[in-house]
Amino acid sequence: MSTRRWLLPFTHGVNMRAIASVMNLAEAAGATPVAVALLGRPTRPGKRGVRLEDIQQATDFLEAVNNKATRLGVPVERHEVVTRDVVQSLTTLIAELGCEAIVLVSCKGEEIFLEAHQFKQVLEAPPAPLVLLRLPARAAPQGLWKRLLAWRWRPGEESAGIGQTVPEQEEPLWIRTEDHRRTGTFREEKGGD
Repeated sequence: MSTRRWLLPFTHGVNMRAIASVMNLAEAAGATPVAVALLGRPTRPGKRGVRLEDIQQATDFLEAVNNKATRLGVPVERHEVVTRDVVQSLTTLIAELGCEAIVLVSCKGEEIFLEAHQFKQVLEAPPAPLVLLRLPARAAPQGLWKRLLAWRWRPGEESAGIGQTVPEQEEPLWIRTEDHRRTGTFREEKGGD
């Protein structure tokens, strides 16, 4: 029985959440992800090679894929390819590596693994069947900070959870004052003699 092989192309943007999702999907489907970091060779005259930042990002991606796959027990292959045309290379790699599909990951407002124009080109003229994985948009980070800032512990109250918020009509703590005009002297009271 031959296993499914899915080509996972990468040109930029290491996204750990997307890597984890792809590995979980591959585990569930019994597929082997074939992670390919595509390094763009400059097309302009005078430019010689691949940028060092691109090489480092490709290395980080391939290592992250390997680490996540190892933790889940998913077989994985990793390749690095230098190319001038990413979409054309995908067509060639599908045949050379024996992959049956290309994995594309999307999330509203984010470029994941491929630049927007590359993603669009693959969608418009797919060189192989596509496995499309759509991630839910992340909650705005302000939401957590807003809840953390709204939460306050007050002496004498039970510990409140982070998810609990203070009603908006309540005045800020720094405006509250205590009555410092108490009269009399401080006496220690002893109980029940």
